[in-house]
Amino acid sequence: MIKFYGYKRCSTSRKAQKWMDAHNVKYEFQDLVEQPPKKEDLINWMTKY
Repeated sequence: MIKFYGYKRCSTSRKAQKWMDAHNVKYEFQDLVEQPPKKEDLINWMTKY
């Protein structure tokens, strides 16, 4: 399962969710506004990728 970071009011995020639903991709949605990523996560992503 992947973690999908998006914004509920964003049309691009909604399109991505619809695509994943249509293709049976399992994901956990996290709203970037309601629950922004932690500082440690951002640092880890930037150094890892």
